[in-house]
Amino acid sequence: MALQDSNAERRNLTVLSVSIIIYFLADGALINDIVRLQIINVEFQQPEILAYFVWGLLIWFCFRYWLQNKSSWREPLISDLTSSDSCSPIYYNHLVKRFGLGDDYSLSTFDDRHWVKLSKKQSGFVSFQHVYKEDSGKQKIDTLPVETFSDRIIIIRCIVDLFFKQPTLSGYFVPYFLFMWAICLGVKSAL
Repeated sequence: MALQDSNAERRNLTVLSVSIIIYFLADGALINDIVRLQIINVEFQQPEILAYFVWGLLIWFCFRYWLQNKSSWREPLISDLTSSDSCSPIYYNHLVKRFGLGDDYSLSTFDDRHWVKLSKKQSGFVSFQHVYKEDSGKQKIDTLPVETFSDRIIIIRCIVDLFFKQPTLSGYFVPYFLFMWAICLGVKSAL
C-alpha cells in the first residue's frame, strides 16, 4: 500500500520513522553480519554502516521537513480557531462572562443582536470579540486580548480540540512525534 501525501518531506519522514519504530518494537535484528540485497548481487560486510546511514537519512528527512514546513501550521491554525464552530461551545460561556453580558446576554441591551467570537489580531494571534448593534443600528465591536490564565486555558482547549478534528496541527506535528519516538527507541536499544 502506497502512502499518498502531497508533501514529500512529510511522507519521507513519516515512512522512515514508522519503519524504524516497527523495527525496534518488533525486536528486529540482523541474522548475521552479512547483509545481502537480492535484487543485485551485493553483500555488505559491515552492516553498522547501513545503520549509520539510516540514522543520518532520518535526521536529513527531519531537517528537510522542518525547512519546508516550519511556519506552515500557524496561519491555518488561526483560521481554524476563528472560523471553527467546534470551538464555540468551549469559549462561549467564558466570553459572555468576560464581556460582562451575564448568562445568555441577560445584561445586554438586545439579546438577539449580540455574538461573541475569536478573531484574528493585527499582530497575528487571536483576541476575543463582542459584536453587537447599537440602538442606531450601527455595528459595534468590543475587543479584549487574551491575557488571563483562564483565557489561555480556553485557547489551549480549542487548540487541543482542533488537533483531533482538523488536520492543521496533527498533519504538521505527528511526523515530529514519530521522529522523536524513533530516536528514543534507537537510543534505548543502544544503551
